[in-house]
Amino acid sequence: MSFKRKLVAYFVVLTLLPLAAVFATFGPAVERSETEIVDARLRAALRAASGHIARRVAVLGPDGEREVGTVVGVVPFDRGLAEHLTRRSGVEAGEQVVVVVRGRVVAGPDRLRGTTLAAKPGAVETLDSAAGRVRVAAAADGHRAVVAALAPQ
Repeated sequence: MSFKRKLVAYFVVLTLLPLAAVFATFGPAVERSETEIVDARLRAALRAASGHIARRVAVLGPDGEREVGTVVGVVPFDRGLAEHLTRRSGVEAGEQVVVVVRGRVVAGPDRLRGTTLAAKPGAVETLDSAAGRVRVAAAADGHRAVVAALAPQ
């Protein structure tokens, strides 16, 4: 091989090697960062949605200091609730908030209602669902339901 070709090959390797190292180093970091951004958005949406499911309000006496009772608002787990939570929670287009009872979606989009979703309260994970692979953040309502925010993968 001529000196000229060796020199070109040397400079090509010298140029591409650091570039390959940069891609190998920063590629996974960017992927993790994107996942963390989606997870943070899902958690925020979940916090916003969870506040709308159950309301417990203390009733104060005429003096305004002594609690005389509690009013509990009952919210039906239906399509209207899921749509309201999706609109008010701040999820982005294509993302959904659903209500899951005993592993089945009871409130959410038609394509998901009645399907299984093994969402674990407190966890953010990737699951397979009727909507394909989704990133799921879930929180329990304190009783039997789980509110889950879904983002497509």
